[in-house]
Amino acid sequence: MERGDEERGPADGESQNKLLQVKNSDNDTTLHLAVRYNHDEVAIRLMEADPQLCCFTNKANESPLFLAVRKGTPSIVHCILKAYESGVSPSFQGTNGLTALHAAVTQEQLKDKDVVEILVSKNRDLIKEVDAIGWTPLHYAAFTGNVEATQLLMESDSSASYIMDLSSKMSALHVAAYAGHTKVMEELIRYQPDTCDLVNSKGQTVLHSAILGGQGKVVNYILRTPKLTGLINEADEDGNTPLHIAVKVVDKAAVNKKVSKAIDIFLGQNSEEQVSNTDLRQPSVCTILTYHLANTNKGTIDSTVLHQFGSCVGDPFLQQKISNDFNKPDTSAIEHERQKSLSNFNLVVTTLIGTVTFTAAITPPGGFKSDGKLVLSDDPFFQVFQIFNFGSFMIAMLAICNESTLVRLMPIQITTPAVLVQYSIGSLLVAFGSATMAVTPKHQRKAPPKNPIAFILSIIVTPASPEAKPGVDLQGDGKQIKSV
Repeated sequence: MERGDEERGPADGESQNKLLQVKNSDNDTTLHLAVRYNHDEVAIRLMEADPQLCCFTNKANESPLFLAVRKGTPSIVHCILKAYESGVSPSFQGTNGLTALHAAVTQEQLKDKDVVEILVSKNRDLIKEVDAIGWTPLHYAAFTGNVEATQLLMESDSSASYIMDLSSKMSALHVAAYAGHTKVMEELIRYQPDTCDLVNSKGQTVLHSAILGGQGKVVNYILRTPKLTGLINEADEDGNTPLHIAVKVVDKAAVNKKVSKAIDIFLGQNSEEQVSNTDLRQPSVCTILTYHLANTNKGTIDSTVLHQFGSCVGDPFLQQKISNDFNKPDTSAIEHERQKSLSNFNLVVTTLIGTVTFTAAITPPGGFKSDGKLVLSDDPFFQVFQIFNFGSFMIAMLAICNESTLVRLMPIQITTPAVLVQYSIGSLLVAFGSATMAVTPKHQRKAPPKNPIAFILSIIVTPASPEAKPGVDLQGDGKQIKSV
């Protein structure tokens, strides 16, 4: 019996392992389920029974180690990593190309458990592993502000700081600047000083990145660091310096105690005095840059003043938001084309109005008498026609000048070209209605209302008489006047 039991022992052990490795419809093993539902003791017993369980991944490409790290359970993590002692190499894989190291650097509860250090010691190649968007564990450490993980990764392999992601070609330093983590930036630059010269796919530096993220604190840090201050003059592929970007993203409604907006400070002649007294209700990276430029010749920036600007750290950043900020199309060119098309349209309309009103002025309704005087000069409707026809012509000319000349006649633009066109069209309609009434025989006209507004409306809505044709008796004296 004992010999038979000994012969059945290995077979029973193999059957037991096969049973433990059975997968469900999602390809989850029993170890996957134990880790997912926080059954620590069960997971430890399973690993003791079959260390090979840590090598399997489910349909989502999640390994038990990745799930344990993401769930933040260090006891299971250490238990799985002990598989190395049995000659088993656990799987580090996770969803969307992530690894257990990607997840570890983002977990606050694992900072004091040496999980990151152990993972790196077991597999140094994980440091340069990238996920589906090209982010390394160093990108995620920079994104979450994990200084300890950043130090450990840079000590192990600092060349990872040169790896750029797939979508925007951002380095870990770009991500740290965008997310507002100056301490992470200090560590990255300390190990690899020339990473501050890296640019993304649009030729943008880390200062551009900080401004796009609205990080006034990072802007302060860059401007106060002598070896980084040169970034303020670096332009991207579109020719935009950091100040150009700041003007685009600054909150235009932010005001100080003097009710001055950032653009007022930026354009003001006494910008230095204004900024030194600024207490913005919402921080403005544009104002910080403006103050820096105003004090460039005075050496260092006053830290007490810079402290007033605060930091623009907002809600937690998402990868998609970062990608959108760096890859969003430049709408300035599109807006310029739209304004150009609208300008051309207004120019065509006002030119047509000017042509019609000019023609009506030199060939007025009713024509001329033999002595050269206007036939309808004494008619009130004709007088209204002259006034509004002249007004429509002058407004059209003003709109044409506004659209076609580079130098405005006035330092400020009182009204928009669109409004000028509307006024010109309105005057033209009144002139048309009054001209129609003027050439209508007096006995067929309606008595003009005493109210001026009602009078103008009656001019517009009163239909022309079919008998009011050139060559009819317009004066009621039996004479026919031929219009020119």
